[in-house]
Amino acid sequence: YALPLRKIKEVIGVPEITPIPFAPPYFMGIMNLRGQVISIIDLRLKFQMPKSQVTNESTVIIVELENVFLGLIVDTTNKVLNLTDQEIGEAPRFFERETGACIIGVAKSDAKLILILDILKTLDVNDIVVIKQQKVA
Repeated sequence: YALPLRKIKEVIGVPEITPIPFAPPYFMGIMNLRGQVISIIDLRLKFQMPKSQVTNESTVIIVELENVFLGLIVDTTNKVLNLTDQEIGEAPRFFERETGACIIGVAKSDAKLILILDILKTLDVNDIVVIKQQKVA
């Protein structure tokens, strides 16, 4: 998976995370980043994939969504790709129907396919409400 670089604010190691009671399973909790409370979600669990163990390779990608920051736990952060519009193909129509168009394109790199995410579209209304509440709390 890949995210547009303009949405990413920073990439950090996995910090201490405070769990949130009664949150969906993919909401790992909240963290303190230089005095700012940031909600953390596990993209594997959000995408209904098997949970993986946090390792030294695991990172948290901090993204900004509608003036709110969100942390995404990922298995690893490999590299920054400079893709042109010509290198990004359209997402299969199946994804629009099944995932709310959260996959905005497909690129090839080193003979691998990379799904490019619109992170805001991966979240549902309830997710956004919880994230915005953390900003106010």
